[in-house]
Amino acid sequence: MNHPESFFARKLFHFFFLLVPLLYFHGICPRFSFCGGMDDRYFFSGLFVFAFLLHLGWELGRKKFHFLNQLYHHTAGYFLKSGEEEKLPGSLWLLLSIAVTIAIFPPEIAVLSLIPALAGDPAAAISGKVFPIYRFPWGKSVGGFLGGVVVSLVLATLVDSPSRIFPPGWKAGIYTLVFLVEILPLKLDDNLYLALLAGGFFSLADLFLD
Repeated sequence: MNHPESFFARKLFHFFFLLVPLLYFHGICPRFSFCGGMDDRYFFSGLFVFAFLLHLGWELGRKKFHFLNQLYHHTAGYFLKSGEEEKLPGSLWLLLSIAVTIAIFPPEIAVLSLIPALAGDPAAAISGKVFPIYRFPWGKSVGGFLGGVVVSLVLATLVDSPSRIFPPGWKAGIYTLVFLVEILPLKLDDNLYLALLAGGFFSLADLFLD
């Protein structure tokens, strides 16, 4: 499960989820009928709660039933990281984090907060491998930290809302704080807390900028 190809496939899968903040930012429910009259916030948070529960049911099922585990390994098992055989995978916590972030933060803050989780985190992992500048004993590196901050900041410049604009310096500071936490040797899965941490920082910044 630890092949280089598997590593890059997982990171590309992360980047695929960037469609979520892009669609959420531009608003799809007012344009299409499949939202059932809900606004984007309820639609997207509900969608990812459903995806989380579906994924959780599948994970629990494959651990109980051998045939489901075999099916999993022949289909999506390629994406498992080393050590995720017996525990719940990071993708499960990412789905939950997306759902909660969209549910509790205003859209402009939620979109900026999802960027480090969906783009900055995989960029940090890739840049940490390509540019392993000063690797810490627990595996994280300064190269990964810089990659996460830079990619998050670049993408954040593309999604500023006219109703709530955060100056570039504030965004750079917030993403720096987020990835300073991310390089710490924490036991908590970063898929779960990166977006929520960023949302908390942006909410605090918003109080000062009002």
